[in-house]
Amino acid sequence: MASNEKLLAMAKKARAAGDLDTAEFLLDQLQPDVDLPAEQEPDAPSGIMKGIRDPFDAGAQMLEKALPDSVSATINELNNWLANRGVPLEPIGEGGLSEQLREQEAAYQKSRGDTGFDWPRLGGNMLSPANLVIASRVPQAAGFGGRLATGIGAGAGFGLMSQPAYGPDENFLSQKGTQASLGAAAGPLSMAASNMASRMISPRASVNPSVQILDEAGVTMTPGQRAGPGSAFKKAEDAWTSMPFLGSRIESARREGYEEFNQATLDRALEPIGKRVPANMDSQQALAWTRARLSDAYDEVLPKMTGQMDNEFVSDITNIMRMADELPARERDMINAILQRELGTRATTSGRMSGESVKKVQQGLRTQAEKYAGSTDAYQAQVSDAINAADEAFTKMLQRNNPDIADELSRVNYGYANFKRAQRAATSVAMEDGTFTPAMLHNAVKALDKTKDKRAFSEGDALLQDLSAAGKAVLPNKVPESGTSLRFMHANPLTAAVAMPVGLGLSAAYTKPGMSVINTLLGTRPAGSDVVADLVGRSNAYAIPPITGGLNSVFGDRR
Repeated sequence: MASNEKLLAMAKKARAAGDLDTAEFLLDQLQPDVDLPAEQEPDAPSGIMKGIRDPFDAGAQMLEKALPDSVSATINELNNWLANRGVPLEPIGEGGLSEQLREQEAAYQKSRGDTGFDWPRLGGNMLSPANLVIASRVPQAAGFGGRLATGIGAGAGFGLMSQPAYGPDENFLSQKGTQASLGAAAGPLSMAASNMASRMISPRASVNPSVQILDEAGVTMTPGQRAGPGSAFKKAEDAWTSMPFLGSRIESARREGYEEFNQATLDRALEPIGKRVPANMDSQQALAWTRARLSDAYDEVLPKMTGQMDNEFVSDITNIMRMADELPARERDMINAILQRELGTRATTSGRMSGESVKKVQQGLRTQAEKYAGSTDAYQAQVSDAINAADEAFTKMLQRNNPDIADELSRVNYGYANFKRAQRAATSVAMEDGTFTPAMLHNAVKALDKTKDKRAFSEGDALLQDLSAAGKAVLPNKVPESGTSLRFMHANPLTAAVAMPVGLGLSAAYTKPGMSVINTLLGTRPAGSDVVADLVGRSNAYAIPPITGGLNSVFGDRR
């Protein structure tokens, strides 16, 4: 007769296989006072392992439901026969695979207890080989519509495979329908997540061109400005300027952006001579400092030159005087007197000039041009234009006369031409500290375009137009003033009381350190980031399983 231990083992296997008659017969063979010990609950798997198994269990359950009952029953009998002979398979009871999965889920949830969202299981879902293999087979569709349709379809498929249906068998189809629907929603969410991650890794691929120009010029933009003109975030930021604390901080940050824009413009003028505007200068100080440095550069190069009034120069001056004849007598006489004094008295009878004379001619012409540049009288403004034209003709003559140092002079002239546009913008509207807006610079760029019919400006190629147009598009059209947020407080004190702590918290993003962090995160990336960003943007299928699993864990139908 078999020992009690062996009989107990055989009875346990028979009961697990659902053969209760055999189990009862075997128990009858036991010695008196020997009972079958209570069946121990199997150890519940870890959350990660449960997540890894979910797609396999879901697939097996769907296969069982798809097959005829007779075929499923035969498969279960084969499974139990193999389990009874030592094969490492779990016996399946009369309730079939679905019942077994429900019991396993109950044991797992009991072992977890009330510990909140099941992050380990979600992590296992991400690591499951089944999900990774399926995600690698999702095609890369072209165009937004194709990617959206692919994402919805793949999401629905992942939803079906996210977890088994743990409710009663009669609710199987409705549970799977819910899982598929949540998965379909996960498809677009995965696209959004992968696109956002791609832009965070390398935003330059999608950055607004105007924002990129300002970024390269060193202009710090607020988050709304960086989002680009017309963006939803820019509109939201404009609305936030009415909030207590936050509004004044946004306005301050935008004003600092104007100051940096002014500095960037003057840096363009100084770049050809290897200089930059020092920090901590206001706009007027920076303008004066830039003019002084360019004057120093002229002082270095002009004494090295000699001048010879050639036929081309004489022709240019004749054309200028001919145009002056169309002005009223007073302005015409002004132009003739200036040209005679600055050109006629500083050259020899043969039209030659020494380096010292060259320097005095250019200084004299530019002093007179600046004198009339800010006049509100339209005719006197034309006097300034005529003298500026004579200065340009004189500079071209010097370059022809001194080819060995023409490049050096050309660099200084290029810087000075940029400076003249900044100078004109600063004097266009009386502002206390000399700060000019991008719109003012843009108008100066247009006014000083001397090409026929403003061709360069109309084609976007005028000097400094790239910077002025970018600033005009991104930055506000006027320098902000403090006190805007008072409107919010006066409108509704209770609302303001609620908004004050919110505004105070968000205002940190608009401080100097906060702005620096934002611009660093969104404006700079290491080499190769574009490649990584492209891979992340194309890997949205791999984001569908965890999103689907998360949605089903929270909203899934377990009835």
